[in-house]
Amino acid sequence: AFFVRVGDAEACKRPNLAALHVGGSRFILLILANQVKCFVAEQMRGHGIVFVREFSFHPRRKWRADFRVVTEQSRLLIEVEGAVSKNGRHTRGKGFEDDCEKYAAATLEGYVVLRVTPRQIQNYKAITWITQLVWKNEGER
Repeated sequence: AFFVRVGDAEACKRPNLAALHVGGSRFILLILANQVKCFVAEQMRGHGIVFVREFSFHPRRKWRADFRVVTEQSRLLIEVEGAVSKNGRHTRGKGFEDDCEKYAAATLEGYVVLRVTPRQIQNYKAITWITQLVWKNEGER
């Protein structure tokens, strides 16, 4: 299993199992989804990005985004998708439709939603995209 150093123990209590393919092979690696979220949180902290976990973005629905990046200019929400390579909830029927409704509602509220997978967090693609979006919105390079 893939384990990371947990920096925010309070936010990393509830384990959920997720799965991903490693290097395009059929080998499935089990990951604790909250540890993956803690890993991207540590990556953001390392880049000086301020964020809120489990951010409630809708005035009437109980929807939450995994992260909201907090800057003066940014309206960026980050969603970590679990079990994408294992025909999980996010890739099947009702779960997929429910996610589409949630992301559409976030967009209508003025947010940009960045969806990332555990593998994209592990291989540092996600943090690259996050920093590019934050710098773009802050006018920095």
